[in-house]
Amino acid sequence: MSDEEWFWMDGNSVRGPNSSDQLIELSRRSEVSSETSAWRLGSEEWRPLGELIPAIRVIPPPLPVQQTSVPSSDRSSEPSREHEVSDPAWSDNAPHPWRRLGARMFDNTFNGGLTIFTVAFLISLLDTKLYEVIFTEIGSNRAIDAIFTVLAAIPLNALLIGTTGTTLGKWIFGVKILDQNRVTIGFIPALYREGAVWAKGMGLAIPIVSLVFIWSAYRQLSSTGATSWDANSKYIAVHRREGMTQNIATAIGIAAIAAMIVGLRAL
Repeated sequence: MSDEEWFWMDGNSVRGPNSSDQLIELSRRSEVSSETSAWRLGSEEWRPLGELIPAIRVIPPPLPVQQTSVPSSDRSSEPSREHEVSDPAWSDNAPHPWRRLGARMFDNTFNGGLTIFTVAFLISLLDTKLYEVIFTEIGSNRAIDAIFTVLAAIPLNALLIGTTGTTLGKWIFGVKILDQNRVTIGFIPALYREGAVWAKGMGLAIPIVSLVFIWSAYRQLSSTGATSWDANSKYIAVHRREGMTQNIATAIGIAAIAAMIVGLRAL
């Protein structure tokens, strides 16, 4: 054995023999360091490799492995978390078809009525005769009035759902509509969703016909846990957990729907 061959300590084990060149290579791979104890034939004691082979002292350690970061220019393609909804109170993923139906009835009545009253007020300021034709003659037809009330609710429903995930009616009945990342879906997707609800879930709000579509949507929601328009677009409905608070809110929502229907028919 050459006197340039070294034995070295690896924990409690003795390794070697290795030549100086081999130890330098091992140090490059971080298998030994300048503090590793070594010994060779003729040595009186074990000593650090850094004292025995000076080249090992100046070999820099390998660069640490760094995680690849997402360039700032690419982050714009990631889903925005600005309107992420993570309230633990809204953690109920059960279908709750009756609460969904109640929320829809409230929103169509309240938001539709609010929109129609706003438009009617503006038209009355601009053209009294046009106001009388639209809201007195045509508006006296209950069937047409019901269809236009639902249509009038669509833009406001979409704006609220798209930006907040809920509406006044949905908040009362404990319903939010989000994407699979639990982020609000945005106005345009919400507008398309409202159109799908109007066509597929309400039969264009045509009296009698709408009851068939509502019943069909109710059965699908009860059996599959999702409506066709939400399943196709990969939206999810999350609900406020059942309890005293939600039960009281539901009762208030039902009473409000009844009061609004009676009030609108009295006009």
